[in-house]
Amino acid sequence: MPSVVHQADQSNTRLSDLGLNQDFLRDAVQRGEAERATCTDNDPQIYSGMVPWAKTVRALREALIPLGWRPEEPGNLPLIVNAEGTVGIAVSRGDGLTGVASGSPQTQHPKGPVTVAVVESNQLSLFGQAIVAGQAEPAEPRRVTWILLIANCGNEIRCELSLPDYVGEDMRVTGWAERIILEPIILGDVPAFSPAEAEPEISVEVARRTAGQA
Repeated sequence: MPSVVHQADQSNTRLSDLGLNQDFLRDAVQRGEAERATCTDNDPQIYSGMVPWAKTVRALREALIPLGWRPEEPGNLPLIVNAEGTVGIAVSRGDGLTGVASGSPQTQHPKGPVTVAVVESNQLSLFGQAIVAGQAEPAEPRRVTWILLIANCGNEIRCELSLPDYVGEDMRVTGWAERIILEPIILGDVPAFSPAEAEPEISVEVARRTAGQA
């Protein structure tokens, strides 16, 4: 099923429906990019990919928490969630079609089981809300989780807030029920992200110490 795509004034209206505006999202992306610019060749290569991702998450939380949103990290997936618990936002890097209304973007890197579970939950929310037996009203609405998808394209950053509804066999998010295209952020002539740079989906394993270990 084709995505519903919002552009220009339509984007602003749809964001308002979600309790958001472009300033919150674009400012968070710009703060993340500013942090990436502080990296040098002496930093680990993956660090310059992790820094903008982490700082964008932080900036988005700092902007929205005063408005009643709250941070959550189910399965170590960082989210910012509205006061009603019905809308969540994650951050991820997308491919070169991110922010292109006529394109079909996907996440740049494969995702883990937590993101897959989020997408499956979106599918249930969008297409399969159950009717509670004996009641005329549907069950309490489930949360839908959007992704702030970001692509550094050298002289600009393109981004969109989009609602994922399909994960491909390669574990990249490739399907979107709805896409809200944001205005690009013009950077000038700066390098694009290296394909090797990835934002983590962390799963921490803790090993027990055995006798005699410090």
